[in-house]
Formats: sequence, C-alpha cells, structure tokens
Amino acid sequence: MEYHITVRQGNAQWTVNHRYRAFLEMSESLKKECASQNYPIYFPAFPQKSWWTVLHNENYLNDRRIQLEKYLDAILTDLSRKGLVLPYSLATFLQINPIAP
Repeated sequence: MEYHITVRQGNAQWTVNHRYRAFLEMSESLKKECASQNYPIYFPAFPQKSWWTVLHNENYLNDRRIQLEKYLDAILTDLSRKGLVLPYSLATFLQINPIAP
C-alpha cells in the first residue's frame, strides 16, 4: 500500500508516493539528523504498525493514512513556526531540492 502525498511549494505542486516503511525510515533518519545538528523540532508519536488491527479493522488503512498525515503536518508546522529550514532527510522524502547537510 502506497500513500500519496501532495506537496506544494510556491506555485508548484506534485505528488510523491511512499509505503509505510519509507515513512518509518524517513522518521528515523530525520530524528538522527536533527539530534546531530541540535535542530529543535517536535516529533509526535509515529503511527504504529499492528497486524491485529489490520485483521480486525476495515478502516485501518485509512486510519493509518490520517495518522501519517498528522505526523507530517505536526513536524512541518513546527518547522514553519520556528522559522527553520527543512532538514535534508525530510526534503528528500518530499522530493524537494534539499540543501545538502
């Protein structure tokens, strides 16, 4: 299952597609990058993977999509509020031309 993310930057708009595993890898990379650079951003709890829920909840994939969206929104909102530059790992994930670390 791929999740589709619509990215807007200025007048440009594009869609990137990622599986849950890519979100998880981005999150882990982002945390390491921010820790190594003393980048003070807020990380909400990452949406967990649960096989029991997959088997017993028909809305599971939509619920996870919403949780992943909220996760990204919280990080992007915190970056914007603090006036911080988009970290390399997040920019790469969103296919935005990143500033190399």
